[in-house]
Amino acid sequence: MLRHAIIQDEALWIVFERDMVFDKLSAEMMVNSDKTIDARGRAVVIQNGPCLRLERVTNVIVESVIFRNCTMRTGTIKVRSGKGLEVKDWRDGNAVEVWGSTKVWIDHCGFEKALDTQVNIVVGSTDVAVTNNYFVNQDEVMLMSNNDAATRTTTCASPSQLNVFGQNCNQRMPRGRHGSSTWRTTTTRTAGAIYASAAPLARASAARGTTSWRGASRR
Repeated sequence: MLRHAIIQDEALWIVFERDMVFDKLSAEMMVNSDKTIDARGRAVVIQNGPCLRLERVTNVIVESVIFRNCTMRTGTIKVRSGKGLEVKDWRDGNAVEVWGSTKVWIDHCGFEKALDTQVNIVVGSTDVAVTNNYFVNQDEVMLMSNNDAATRTTTCASPSQLNVFGQNCNQRMPRGRHGSSTWRTTTTRTAGAIYASAAPLARASAARGTTSWRGASRR
């Protein structure tokens, strides 16, 4: 079972023998360090419930997974950690939450609808690459640093590259608050968006080869 595999302590490269749908999960799938979730060649979908969370981990790859209609968990959850079982009470509704983690790669995934944000990179996460993904039907798409006061959050290492923000994406494509970031060859294909990308407080950000179509703008 995927949930069992991704919390193990040893390094694992996880592949799938067949297409799989993880529907209406009761709680987020918590990913431990040194894991590759490799869905290439399969249709692996996490949908209609809490989705994926990376908390205080390193060396994680999420490849070719589809996230659809990710929602908020209700109630607390017991999470395995180095301290045993910890009770967690966060509720976010993100498709992929990267929380205080480093050396993470999210590649060739598909995102459609999340209660909060499709990709959330926060609380000191560094060296997070988000590449070659396709995003649709979302108000706030991708956030790097969770609030203006969170100065310890630093995102870097080309976090947004070769992504496509498609139909009905409205804003945060992406939005970076603190740290340094580079957005390369990002295509926005949406009409009437509030804005495409923004970095109001970032120490250094660069948008290279970024194309906005039909009404989206950079700020």
